[in-house]
Amino acid sequence: MLRIQDLINHRNKYKVDYNYQRPNDAWSLDDKQCLIDTILKDEPMPLFFFNIISSEGVNYIVDGQQRINCILQFYDNKIKLSKKYSGEENHGKTFNGNIGLNTEEMNQFLDYKLKTYVLEDYDDERVRLIFSRLQRGKPLQLGERLNAMPGKIVQCMRGIANHDFLKESVGVSKNRYGVYPDAARILYYEIHGAKQMGSKEIYDFFDLRKALDIHSKAYKSIQSTLNVLLNCFPKEPGDYKYLEKHAWVLAVYSMVRELNLRYSLHNHENNIRDFVKEFHSKIYNELLRSSNTTYQRFYDNIRGGWSEKIISLRRDILILEFLKKHTPIELDDRRQISDEEKITAFGLAKGKCTNPICDVVFKDYKEAEYHHEDLYSLGGKSELKNIKVLCTDCHDDIHRVSKTENLKTEKSLDKDLVSDFSNSKTNKYKDGVIKTILKLITANPKSQIDILNELTEIFPERKRSSMQNTIRAQLGRKSQPTRMEEENGVVFDVIINKDNVRTFSLSSNSKTNYKKPIGTLVKEKLNKLINKDLISPEEIISLQRADYSKQTFHIQFPFLQKIKSNYNSKIPRYWKKPITIKGEMFLVCSEWYEQPNNNDRPYFLSWYKNLRMK
Repeated sequence: MLRIQDLINHRNKYKVDYNYQRPNDAWSLDDKQCLIDTILKDEPMPLFFFNIISSEGVNYIVDGQQRINCILQFYDNKIKLSKKYSGEENHGKTFNGNIGLNTEEMNQFLDYKLKTYVLEDYDDERVRLIFSRLQRGKPLQLGERLNAMPGKIVQCMRGIANHDFLKESVGVSKNRYGVYPDAARILYYEIHGAKQMGSKEIYDFFDLRKALDIHSKAYKSIQSTLNVLLNCFPKEPGDYKYLEKHAWVLAVYSMVRELNLRYSLHNHENNIRDFVKEFHSKIYNELLRSSNTTYQRFYDNIRGGWSEKIISLRRDILILEFLKKHTPIELDDRRQISDEEKITAFGLAKGKCTNPICDVVFKDYKEAEYHHEDLYSLGGKSELKNIKVLCTDCHDDIHRVSKTENLKTEKSLDKDLVSDFSNSKTNKYKDGVIKTILKLITANPKSQIDILNELTEIFPERKRSSMQNTIRAQLGRKSQPTRMEEENGVVFDVIINKDNVRTFSLSSNSKTNYKKPIGTLVKEKLNKLINKDLISPEEIISLQRADYSKQTFHIQFPFLQKIKSNYNSKIPRYWKKPITIKGEMFLVCSEWYEQPNNNDRPYFLSWYKNLRMK
């Protein structure tokens, strides 16, 4: 072990043999800032190899020169910390310059122990042999580096890479996460379009978009395009040779994505596959290229490069050439429904999901989803009479049905449900089911499937799928708060049983006839989380950000505002009485609303529920 303090004290005894080491400025500033943060956080780093020449009393650095040079530069105040790695509060700090580390941080840096391996009096040839063996490990490829990065975005990349189109259809090598770069570029394209996307841009994108997850619109849009591509290039036989290069994968993806936005590709799947196969063979035919400038331009730009110009050129040529041969039906050029029409549709739906067996009530029109009854992909128009207001689950269910049944069957199903719901027996049935659910979980903890089985016996005349949707709405559906929690003040005790299944029972704290004001609810639930120590340090930092608070709670100010112990004045839009979380004092935002078009309750309950389940 070698303390950094000892390295600094005897820095003249550590030298570099430039016969086989890289120049000492090979690392970027970003690399150096990352290493210093590693030390300050007491994280491990690889071994340092030294060759001690006893006759000279000198340690020659065999492996670790860049790291040692970085350490010494930081000590000499030549490197400043970056908020990217060390946080906003440490941004711009040096070791002990004008804005330096505090005493504790300086001691942490100086006391950090470098793990070493010492060779004794090795000659030059033997050192070179050792050095070459140390460097024999294959460098990490792009896919491997991306897979090791932090954040939910990595799960997005893995999910995309695991889609059958990338997993089975494309001919790119699957070794060493071979399709991960394709998945990453598809993600980048979905967010930024045809922009420069070399390795550096992809790394930066993953850094900035850590929070992008599989519930995002971008991820869902990608999955939709990949499903179209899988229909064009089925996984059997798979490994299509004209999709064995990364550039071809993105070019074909971007072509199909853009076509799918403007045209109905229904019944054109075979045309797309045949076109790509034929076009691929033509551009690699030297004779054809010599007589066709388009083929030559595409050939010159498909061999490599990830600039905005090259990506756009590949995509646009494929689209233009495809449309020369085929004439898919052009979609309504106004797929995106205007805010005015959404507000009108939302008002007609009375702020609720229009699926008659669903109980979801929306906070505002932006929370709802808008479905084309005559599917847009089949030429349906974006006009008010063709729009249904749905929650996410019901919207997903309709499209899931449409994949397995034809459009006529889907419409017939909707009409049956509407007819079924319109009679008074259905309303009585729904009230009866809700009360029965409460009775069932009051007696003993039950899973959703146990509740459904008992309801089926009690209401044999009702559809099992309808009762399942009611259970989901009342006990919780995805990340939404439950209807009982939201409207009736019901509190559930949720327990994972021995079979790893969630069971529900009615808590003694429930008051089914009383709905607490939103402010009281926030204070009480927050105190419960604090008392149970369920709020992580990372979450505390996020709660002090306005953007996170708006996205999570739909409030306009940071949820928490940090204060000092000598605080003695009221801050507008925050409750006066401070709270203490992990030894630090905060004020809590008091701007909470509960109105038909601005209801913060479901957002807060969703956040509370997620923390409680962790």
